[in-house]
Amino acid sequence: EMLNGVVEIMFNDQAIVLENTDTRPILPFSMITYVMRTKEPMIIGNILTSQFASDKYYLEKSAASAMCFPILLHNELRGIIYLENDLLTEAFNKERLEILNIFGSQAAISLENSALYSNLEEKVNERTAELKAVNQALYLSEERFSKAFLCNPDPICIMLK
Repeated sequence: EMLNGVVEIMFNDQAIVLENTDTRPILPFSMITYVMRTKEPMIIGNILTSQFASDKYYLEKSAASAMCFPILLHNELRGIIYLENDLLTEAFNKERLEILNIFGSQAAISLENSALYSNLEEKVNERTAELKAVNQALYLSEERFSKAFLCNPDPICIMLK
């Protein structure tokens, strides 16, 4: 999620916040936000001559080439795959992009299934709690009425019409 120059990344159910003002960036902010905004993959053959060469991350790290790829489901951004190579320029090409496209599609489906499963599990837990509450109320009601019948020596007549 991107808002006012801040990118929030979820990793193992923990949020990692990237800001373009970070003193020690852990990912290239400019490239990731570009891919998030355009929803288009980005291949950089030579970082030093790219539009992202001035990114703080690349100024501190000696990456030679990089690729950033959006994971989309129904044209909605679900995640980003970022790869870099510290040794080779032009390490990434369109063929590798096609492979990532296949992986990205499968990742998007898996993320969607995971979210659906989590939602389903949450609903099952809610329904289970509701059933426990209803069963408890029925048990208390049955207990109350059985005490009333057992403690009453007079016959009880129930008439139905």
